[in-house]
Amino acid sequence: MKRRNIMDIIEKAVLKLVYILLVILIMVQGLYFIPNMGSHLNAAIRMEGEPLNTRDLLEYASGIAATPWATVSLQLRENLSIPELKVFIEGKEVGNFLHKELTLKVKHGDIIMVQNPHTQLPLTVFIAKKTPNITIPLLYSQVHGTGRMYFDPIVIR
Repeated sequence: MKRRNIMDIIEKAVLKLVYILLVILIMVQGLYFIPNMGSHLNAAIRMEGEPLNTRDLLEYASGIAATPWATVSLQLRENLSIPELKVFIEGKEVGNFLHKELTLKVKHGDIIMVQNPHTQLPLTVFIAKKTPNITIPLLYSQVHGTGRMYFDPIVIR
């Protein structure tokens, strides 16, 4: 009998706690409907639509450096599909030319290397498209030959 009373007390206490937490949750979520209150509760809402500078990124990322990314599309000059032709960024394989064009995400300082294993078939690879924030290499820059071919290091402004 005594054990049953203790279980009833614990059950009632747990239910009251759940109800109280539910009410607090609903009240906090309701604060977002008050104008300008959501920006005080959430940093992402406060910064929405504003460009971030490096200092803000470091502050919100707890010291993790954030580098803007850009996109480069490489294309074969010849109208071919050569899956053996591999592309590396900073020594890591990132793709091949299964299709005529390959799009890559790059960051400042990356070096793009194209490896052509066919010694009898020199190929030309050029930059067909790039995002406007990339200053080097230039659009339509190309490498030609066999073996390892390197583009200039990526420079992002």
